[in-house]
Amino acid sequence: MILPKTREEFEYWLQQMESNRADFFLRYSHLEELLDFSIMSLDFIELLLLNKYAGIDPHQLQKSTDSEDKIILSFCIFYIGETYRKHLDGKWDFAIFSKKEMTVGHEHPVIIRRNYEYVHTSYSVIVPSNLLWTCIHRQDGHFLSRILNININSFEKWNEQFKEL
Repeated sequence: MILPKTREEFEYWLQQMESNRADFFLRYSHLEELLDFSIMSLDFIELLLLNKYAGIDPHQLQKSTDSEDKIILSFCIFYIGETYRKHLDGKWDFAIFSKKEMTVGHEHPVIIRRNYEYVHTSYSVIVPSNLLWTCIHRQDGHFLSRILNININSFEKWNEQFKEL
């Protein structure tokens, strides 16, 4: 399973991340010391994804049944989300993230920024899977770290404005 489809699968997905992490590092042991949940570590994840999936359409990749792809993609989605969660003081949830998708079956693992829980902005909900698919599509190399930095800066600006109220 690359992405859970129900809340129960989501809870299981989170619980399985430690064993998924072990499977991932069996294949990519050279990355273990580099993946420390720092902003820069996102560039290493992105480099791995771009090398492994260069020229592959992310929409096709989402449908992959290959067990190695499932391990890599699931771990990378989790790693991206966990890195964002730590830097943005967020929490994991399983939610609908777009008003366009207000139907059953459109829930995704998301990171909700704690200080944004009641203020809906474009920076309040982070969808790690969308970040992963976009980074593969854009072939940038620093997309994930740049978006996290934008989120951190937007939070600081919002926080300063909030203090003035």
